[in-house]
Amino acid sequence: MISRATAALVLVVAGCTDDVPTLRVSTMALTSVDLSLPDDRVPESFGHYRWEVSRSPDGVVVAPPTAQTPTVTVAPPKRGVYVYDRWFVGEASEQLSYHVVVTVSGARPLARVGGPMMVAVAEAAAFDGSSSTSSERRVVGYQWRLALRPELSTATLMIADQETLTFVPDVPGRFEIELRVFDGELWSVPASATLTAN
Repeated sequence: MISRATAALVLVVAGCTDDVPTLRVSTMALTSVDLSLPDDRVPESFGHYRWEVSRSPDGVVVAPPTAQTPTVTVAPPKRGVYVYDRWFVGEASEQLSYHVVVTVSGARPLARVGGPMMVAVAEAAAFDGSSSTSSERRVVGYQWRLALRPELSTATLMIADQETLTFVPDVPGRFEIELRVFDGELWSVPASATLTAN
């Protein structure tokens, strides 16, 4: 579900090569943001606005906003820099009225761990990280860690970079299994599961 974010708006006029004012907006991927401009009222003369996307990251195809209004809401699908151009369409001509530069940062993936809460000593316990998610569908790596074990335990994790993990407790007590997931740029906050061995 797309949530709404408040954008940081900075009006930049000086240094613009084509003398068209530029609005800079910061948001997160897949988060709705309003492109509200200082002159967001419809001119008194006959006409309407037209929006187009003149730049997007890595060739991502983004349909231009269809509204003919001075303000639109967008939800950029991927991190990177997007440029939305607003044109005023009059009876006889069009005029570029604003560049809106939207800098989109990534959303951290979310780690989720599923597995048993209790097993017998020397019994294999299977943990599953496949329900971990990324709003950008970018989960590409897994990192498991044995965050807590009983004092007398020498148990270790054999393969700790797969979607699933098999762990065998070697002594009675409480073990804490921790998972982080990676999206290629950002790591999630750790998620953990507690296992009690009897």
